[in-house]
Amino acid sequence: MKASAVVATLSGAATAPGTNQAGACEIASAAQALPAEVRETSGLARGRSNTDILWTHNDKGNTPDLFALGPDGKIRSRVRVTNARISDWEDIEAGACGTRNCLYIADIGDNSEGRAGVVIYEVLEPQLPANQTTVLSTINARYADGAQDAEALFRLPNGEFYVVTKGRKNPIKLYHLSAAAVNGQRILQPVRELAQRPRRSDDRITAATASPDGNFVAIRSYSTLTVYRTPDLLEKAGAPFVTYALTPLGQKQGESIVLENDGSVWLSSEAEQLNALPSLARLRCNLR
Repeated sequence: MKASAVVATLSGAATAPGTNQAGACEIASAAQALPAEVRETSGLARGRSNTDILWTHNDKGNTPDLFALGPDGKIRSRVRVTNARISDWEDIEAGACGTRNCLYIADIGDNSEGRAGVVIYEVLEPQLPANQTTVLSTINARYADGAQDAEALFRLPNGEFYVVTKGRKNPIKLYHLSAAAVNGQRILQPVRELAQRPRRSDDRITAATASPDGNFVAIRSYSTLTVYRTPDLLEKAGAPFVTYALTPLGQKQGESIVLENDGSVWLSSEAEQLNALPSLARLRCNLR
């Protein structure tokens, strides 16, 4: 990659690849191999009931299973989600559901922009050891302005869901899931355009997450981490708080992210080659 090349950030600005906002983040743990069972890891969530666990899943063409990973990246349990199907699971969030803790699986992948609707599954966070869990509720939704290619979902502590589109064919946009249902489907309403359609495939959006306290939202592409203060993201012109180039991690197909209140960021990446393994890395970002 030439030094003169630029990466378009979600603020519309441009930064040189390999350079980062001064003091924003540092690598806390270099990328380590994950088991082949999660070679298509496409979502990541930090457990709330099991705080030492990272929950992940594979995407299209796989079985409806959740994998409980320890901080060392080893699988602690493989949990089948009953009463769920997998069209294209692309993200997962953790959050409170009443007095309990739940996981929210986003079956929203749509590379061809042909799905009439998307699905979010709410499941009770499994208490380990466990080998299955069941769906508590299913949210069926459609976009107000037609099908969208998206892989990134985040949920705020107040229970509000948002989706960020990928930018494969169209600009990168933020959508909010409305409360009311129309013909059994809730509507994803456009909130704002975050960036023009990326010129490089590495700048397409692959994951999003909110910090547990809801103060920040992290959005990642294959190449860049962008962190917003939540009110700034939801405003029409709010700019990112942190922008950090992920190139030093060496994760070429990074598709998931976890953001903790203390600024720790976990990122997993699919296996890029047939005989390669997926990976898990951790950053430490200054969100003060």
